[in-house]
Amino acid sequence: MKSPAADLRWTFLQRDVDGSIADLAAAIDLYALELTESGTEPRLRRQQEKAFQKFLQDGYSSVEKALIRVLDLFEEEVPTGRSWHPDLLAFATMPGPQRAGLARPAFAPRLSGDLETLRRFRHGAVHGYAGFNVAEAAPAVAAATRVVAALPAATTAFGMATGLLPPDAG
Repeated sequence: MKSPAADLRWTFLQRDVDGSIADLAAAIDLYALELTESGTEPRLRRQQEKAFQKFLQDGYSSVEKALIRVLDLFEEEVPTGRSWHPDLLAFATMPGPQRAGLARPAFAPRLSGDLETLRRFRHGAVHGYAGFNVAEAAPAVAAATRVVAALPAATTAFGMATGLLPPDAG
């Protein structure tokens, strides 16, 4: 298998992770600073809720872009069909198949539960956004907080385990 370290794919993976972290952190901040308070003027409150919803949605979507890149780095099939979103998360957070004596390590396996929480939030935001209720977002905010804290180290660990980053990168 050709080493992916010879090209810029790692840079793109890191960019997707960084974008995810920035959007999730913005959602967390907005939730903590603006959405736990009551009494905000209704129009402003709706704008804040929509911004929060969009930040969480985009944050998880950037994680999915990163997961697709993880599979692409090892020339693995990206899931298709009606369940491709949960399948992508499951495939990328488990070790890949053995090929030529090598297997792709799992990407951020300890975050799979929190990423699943964010995936479900994203699904609800995309398919039922008109019925969004910020009061039900607390589990997604808690998951986002854990992902923001742990995803950088998990990404670095993946890079080191795959040889895409030098041993002194951590």
